[in-house]
Amino acid sequence: MKVLIYDSDGNRLQLLSEEIMSMGLEPEPAETLDAMSHGSAGAVLVSGDMPVWEEIVSTAAGMQLPVYLVAQPNIQVLTTMKELAKGTKFGVISTFEENAMRSQLRRNLERANIMRPAPGRGIIRPARQTLSQPAINTAHNLPRFGPSPELQARRIRKQRDKGTVRDQIIVVYSPKGGVGKSTYSVNLAFSLATCTNLNARVILVDMDVSFGNVASILGLPHKANLLNWIRGDFKENLADLVYVNQESGLHVLMSPPDPIDAGDINYKVVDKMLSILSKRYDFVIIDTNPALRALHKACFEWADTIVLVGTPQKPTLRDLKLTENVFKKMQIPFDKIKVVINEVPKKQSLRLKDALSELQYDVLGYIPEDPGVKVVENTGGVACLSGRCKDYARAHYEICNRLLGKNILEKPSGFSLIKLFKRQKPEVAF
Repeated sequence: MKVLIYDSDGNRLQLLSEEIMSMGLEPEPAETLDAMSHGSAGAVLVSGDMPVWEEIVSTAAGMQLPVYLVAQPNIQVLTTMKELAKGTKFGVISTFEENAMRSQLRRNLERANIMRPAPGRGIIRPARQTLSQPAINTAHNLPRFGPSPELQARRIRKQRDKGTVRDQIIVVYSPKGGVGKSTYSVNLAFSLATCTNLNARVILVDMDVSFGNVASILGLPHKANLLNWIRGDFKENLADLVYVNQESGLHVLMSPPDPIDAGDINYKVVDKMLSILSKRYDFVIIDTNPALRALHKACFEWADTIVLVGTPQKPTLRDLKLTENVFKKMQIPFDKIKVVINEVPKKQSLRLKDALSELQYDVLGYIPEDPGVKVVENTGGVACLSGRCKDYARAHYEICNRLLGKNILEKPSGFSLIKLFKRQKPEVAF
């Protein structure tokens, strides 16, 4: 028997391939498929539902079945899939028959009746008895939220070997309000989305679920927001819920318009949401609020980089220092926490570098005080795209490159980022 998994999203298959290898299996290329020599398939899965995949892959690991991953099948592979479907014992599983898929999968796994170790743990548990509707839909049985440290480290090593290291999930946080955190999040998202050198899929998520500012900064309504997606158990088409800037390609997912609805967004919901978004986008930029809640912990655990935004005032710097104990209790590694100091005046009354030396975080850079930023923002524009805010744009460019770990954003002449971006006007239209 064999397991054949098809999905058109190559990034998702890459993640699944890493999961398969972590379970002791070696994925085989689909081009080596031969229906006659390999016999009937264990399952032919045509699905984008990762939790279901993980159950089937775990079953394959216990039975030592060959696993084939297909991103874009050619005629030969499609023919083979058809032949496999005729002789399969478990049946053809398709997302278009979701209910039938789950019931069929449950019956087949119960019929297999094997014992296997849970992924990433040394204990043995019967896989069939734990496979229930919640187990298929959620990741509740994982020991912690977010990707496992081993999987995350393996992914980063592989990307570094290929020279494609990216901080995929970037959480922007500040323990104090009014420091320009949301403005920084918006400018960071637009910088990544409009950079032609990256050609990346970028989404900006407003996780300030009580009083989000992203909508007001960009002049967008709250008609569609992440609450609609969450209440639909993430089954609603995400394309119908995000605002897309046509010229940059940036996707924006708004926070709920009513602060009362913030209670529906909890720890587990955020974990599942980020699991989905991390597979669909190259960069996920998350804007948060100062109040620490359970959902923040899920964001911090998923984050590849946490950017702390502050201003050069003693109360703000003191609050940044206090976050060290918070992140320590949350078991968040300090090496992925970076500091950006915003609104730095030309004449400083504080020895800033001496004050920052007391922090255990690395400093990404300093953004100068620029009155043009507020002017551009009040007109619905983005400061880093405006020739009016040259000092801000230059500092932002330098910080983005440090954040990415290489000079991906090319230095434009005259310290203006306009030539780098696809559009020439600071105003953004959705």
